[in-house]
Amino acid sequence: MAIGIEASPRTAERKFYSRMAIAYALIVFTGFGPSFYWFQAVSFPRPNPPLTALTITHGLVFTAWMGMIVAQTQLVAAGRRDLHMKLGVAGFGIGLLMLPLMYFTSLHSIPRGIHPPYATGAQWSALSLIDIAPFALLLYLGWTYRRDSQAHKRIMLIAAARMLEPALGRMPWGPPVILTNYLESFMTLVISIGPLIWWDWRQMKRLHWVTKFGFVLISVTFIVRYSIWATQGWHDFVSMLPG
Repeated sequence: MAIGIEASPRTAERKFYSRMAIAYALIVFTGFGPSFYWFQAVSFPRPNPPLTALTITHGLVFTAWMGMIVAQTQLVAAGRRDLHMKLGVAGFGIGLLMLPLMYFTSLHSIPRGIHPPYATGAQWSALSLIDIAPFALLLYLGWTYRRDSQAHKRIMLIAAARMLEPALGRMPWGPPVILTNYLESFMTLVISIGPLIWWDWRQMKRLHWVTKFGFVLISVTFIVRYSIWATQGWHDFVSMLPG
């Protein structure tokens, strides 16, 4: 009887993280579908510029990252922690590779003119350039706390959720105005942290420190971005960046 009682919460936890990872992957696949996965087959909600070698590499590596997140949660759900730990090393390597790709793709997007009408190319690059440091921090914490399962799985879920905002931004939620962009950022925060808040309160009646940290990290990232991206200082900073 005791084994059954203990197994139920563990099974529920595995299902929660597994389903969250799949949901995130579906959002990313849907959002980037017209501009990458089925490029030129669908032009809705807007025409997309041609893919370049850099954007294709970026898309493939980020797809591998999301696939890794889904595979890792499925391995844990299947009780294969041995494979999960081995694959985690490769996942960390993919995460490190994503950092320079985020940087160069951000700068590469400026001359491609993919920014919306309410922002300049330099302003729009802030979405990914400012997100590099938080993502790198999450990678570091994920590796540091890899033997603390409760902290590790929350960190990696938040790191995976950093891919949601650009995916949501490619969906036709509203007209191409700054208010829509604010809404997409708020949706990213809710989708990233909301389920963890619900899960923590359901399981522990309190918030795990990673959940609180993730909420602060994402909120501060958005505040910094919208505070500086339209300033002359940000334009000057971007113009001086190598690459």
